[in-house]
Amino acid sequence: MTNEKPVALKFFWVVLALGVAGAWFTLWPLVEDAGSWQIDLEVYRNGYHAWQADGDLYGVMPETQIGNPLPFIYPPFALIALLPFAALPWFTANTLLVLANFAAIAATGYVVGRHVWPSGGPRGAIMIAAAATPLSVFLEPVSDTFSFGQVNLLLMGLVAVDCLAPKTWWPRGIGVGLAAAVKLTPAAFVLFFLLRKDYRSALVAATTGVVATAVGFAVDFAGSVKFWTGGSDGLAEVSGSPFRTNQAIEAALARFGLSPTDVTVWWILLGLVVLGVTIVAMRRSDPAPALMANAALALVISPTSWSHHWVWVVPALVVMLAYVVRRITENSLTAVGWFTAALLTTIAFTLAPFHELPGYNDKELLWTTGQQFAGNVYLLLALVFLVCLALPALTRLRNASVPDRAANR
Repeated sequence: MTNEKPVALKFFWVVLALGVAGAWFTLWPLVEDAGSWQIDLEVYRNGYHAWQADGDLYGVMPETQIGNPLPFIYPPFALIALLPFAALPWFTANTLLVLANFAAIAATGYVVGRHVWPSGGPRGAIMIAAAATPLSVFLEPVSDTFSFGQVNLLLMGLVAVDCLAPKTWWPRGIGVGLAAAVKLTPAAFVLFFLLRKDYRSALVAATTGVVATAVGFAVDFAGSVKFWTGGSDGLAEVSGSPFRTNQAIEAALARFGLSPTDVTVWWILLGLVVLGVTIVAMRRSDPAPALMANAALALVISPTSWSHHWVWVVPALVVMLAYVVRRITENSLTAVGWFTAALLTTIAFTLAPFHELPGYNDKELLWTTGQQFAGNVYLLLALVFLVCLALPALTRLRNASVPDRAANR
């Protein structure tokens, strides 16, 4: 990608029209299906109604559509952050969540596009978002996020815009802090600010998280004490679960049948190794791929990373394809490598082969070696991605991004 006005921008209106049409045809079935299955949205709503009735936020909840009383496992602040989806009528809340998730994908695609194709300007970023948004629905993490009524895409959009937008009208770091107050894993993105020596944004993120948590205490003091002191049985049950859709290091170790102590020891050791590789990768990368590396780190070291948490694959694929385009113009064989990585990632995240493997009742502990590879495919691809980003020969993209620090000061 050069700094001259790209020829590809001549196709702006064509790509935009196709993107809008594609978004419509993928969005409409989701809207029509709204309310038919979204069990995680039910959990948010059940938690909200329990709180309204002065009940135990982390006690036994009503049954969901699938017949199970799934627990509320989020901090009390989530009651405030997700209020519109809990207080509105069921179908309206579902429809709003579908539309908000779509907007989050588009926003993420746009800010990533501004970095990987700076010479394309706003129009180039819109083209990337227009292409990525409808196509992303075919990836299992995205489709499952819609199916379950999850908020992973919203949190991704909040973090991506906070970290990558050229300018923000809020102090940078607030988005990361709010996302971390809803689900704990986004707290890992403070590392993005620290490694870019943007200490102000890191402080804002930490302060925002603390303030939001304090709001949670004000909203439900007893529930907050229970959550933050480990009294939430639901959270303890899913942490490190060996269930096949948990694509995290701790879960993979558990599926090998290791004892809980051995799992913890190896999880810490491997987590430190992955952290080291990630730091190298982020320091050698431009902002967009650095953020993708941070996302991969957060997902693999978290005790629980269900497959629908892996929505960061969408912007990661955009980054990989940007490397392909850049390397093609340099006649580099590494373009083939990045294209192969993007292709394999697309196939794996579309098929999600672990769904076809034995599961439930700890059947994962009996997987063969081949099944272990297929069953941990998201985790393995994330680790390969981090190693590739840590190799400068594969990632150096001259003139391929905006400066490290955005101009919002």
